[in-house]
Amino acid sequence: MTTSTFDPCLLITEAANQDPTYFGITALQTDDTLSVCTPAFATAEERALKEANFRAKDKTTLDEGQPLDFNGCIFTKVGDSIVMT
Repeated sequence: MTTSTFDPCLLITEAANQDPTYFGITALQTDDTLSVCTPAFATAEERALKEANFRAKDKTTLDEGQPLDFNGCIFTKVGDSIVMT
């Protein structure tokens, strides 16, 4: 992943142009991480965390009826849209 020139806590995959099934954007905060990614990226990330013996919170997936709390905002999926409050 490459650090954004805009924000050092915003990371994006380098290989997204070569393989669109492997894509991720990750925002880091003090005790939270928010990723928008493909299933292939999520699986590879989980495998890398385990190999490194890195402790991390369990992932929560945004689904209808399953809102996410990130950095004081609530993300809710409504149909094909994501609403942030």
